[in-house]
Amino acid sequence: MKNLVLSSMLLLFSTVCISQADLQRKWGLAFSLNSIQSQIEVPIAATGGAGMAIDANGNFTDSGDKTDNSLSCSIVPKYFLNNDVCLRFEFGITNLNMKNHYDSRQTSNPRNIHDESFQEKIYRYLPGIQWFFFKKKVVESFCSLNLCYIKYGSSIYNSYNEYRDQTTDTVQYWGNSNEKMQSGVAGGLCVSTGCNFYLKKHISFGVEISSAMLYYKTGGQINDVRSGQVIPNPIITVSDTYTDSFKGLRLSKLMSSFNVSLWL
Repeated sequence: MKNLVLSSMLLLFSTVCISQADLQRKWGLAFSLNSIQSQIEVPIAATGGAGMAIDANGNFTDSGDKTDNSLSCSIVPKYFLNNDVCLRFEFGITNLNMKNHYDSRQTSNPRNIHDESFQEKIYRYLPGIQWFFFKKKVVESFCSLNLCYIKYGSSIYNSYNEYRDQTTDTVQYWGNSNEKMQSGVAGGLCVSTGCNFYLKKHISFGVEISSAMLYYKTGGQINDVRSGQVIPNPIITVSDTYTDSFKGLRLSKLMSSFNVSLWL
């Protein structure tokens, strides 16, 4: 019985291997989850110089309990010129949604409560060509060369500070700042490499890493609206406008992706 089960598993495995090797593909469609830091290095660094407490890796520089609900995903349709070469077009969207909360209840009087948040959307468009090679059983490798265009949406940073007397739990001061920065673009050339692992004849999962040489034109005018109150004085509101931008050619960090693909 044991030998029968083992033989059946080997037969199934051999069938999958042969199916992958003999698969004549015409279309492919990949769904990817992408890493985020390499996409936001320059835009956030540009805004950080003007008062937004975010470093070049997209992390809040202030102390506190940080929450990152950001998500980046892509859809990549592919059309095969032959079984080893395909045209591909990637459309990706990244939704940045980060928060930070700090409370000095146990460390100081007055008590400082600080909340901050950052939101931005990034859109990626990458037409290109992909080559497949090193096909071994259920595994294949690939590389691609792509044109890259990135559109950055307007970024919004909000910061709220509050000071409370810990004895009476009364607010002594509160202040709020809302900063909105203009969008930007980047364009250039992207290269990637990765591999696919076939679960079945028409389904695979894979990993991919990529990097791009891009010319960035990001940032611009920042509108900052600040309001605050020292109790019991009246509320004061101040509006300010300043410029913080970045222009230049840079090599992006490596971006990693995990994908599931359908092949027809």
